Amino acid sequence: MIYAVSDIHGCYDAWLRALDAISFSDGDTMYVLGDMVDRGPAPIRLLRDMMARPNVIPLLGNHEYMAATVLRRLLVEITDDNAESYLTADDLLGYAAWMENGAETTLAELRRLSRAEQADVLDYLADCELYAEVSAGGRDFVLVHAGFEPFVPGKPLWEYGVEHTLFTTSRPGADYFPDRWLITGHVPTPDRRIHRDGRHFSIDCGCCFGGNLAVLRLDDLREFYVPGPVRQRV
Repeated sequence: MIYAVSDIHGCYDAWLRALDAISFSDGDTMYVLGDMVDRGPAPIRLLRDMMARPNVIPLLGNHEYMAATVLRRLLVEITDDNAESYLTADDLLGYAAWMENGAETTLAELRRLSRAEQADVLDYLADCELYAEVSAGGRDFVLVHAGFEPFVPGKPLWEYGVEHTLFTTSRPGADYFPDRWLITGHVPTPDRRIHRDGRHFSIDCGCCFGGNLAVLRLDDLREFYVPGPVRQRV
């Protein structure tokens, strides 16, 4: 069976419960449509669990992109020679933007790893693709974190870059692919259930915001839900 999930955001316990709910096995494949890190309690633990599962395929989300961009610059040895000049103003702005988007838990966990383990995590993120094309149950699917905007009919998918696929919002009712089904995450659905609009499935159900972690089985379009952690009031 082939499954899709999105926006786990460090909700490691919900991830394990979701795998149990679908009886995930070595013969199955899970596509994770980005935003594995940040916000939730255990993003690095989640990533390392995914890294140990060859049948879990990660796609890049905007949070992974921000994290990898910042960490490649931060996780280096600072010496007397580069201490004053290594980090640029753009580096600091990128760090500030990442921190404003829930990076604290990711950074805290990452600091507890060895240099070699940190490098393995960054290499894993660097290998994430922007999208995937999958066939299951007699249907053809396109899986991507946020969407393809601005969308141009007939434009090859590989011509869409990070700015088009990670930081945009899919248009409701848009018939992107008349012969394929589109699956996205990125924006939590209002009722915390998978939303279907024609051939477009939105599967981010706000797990880290007190909603659900939703899994869609592509073979038969069956939906599975496990509750995310209860959001604490501040």
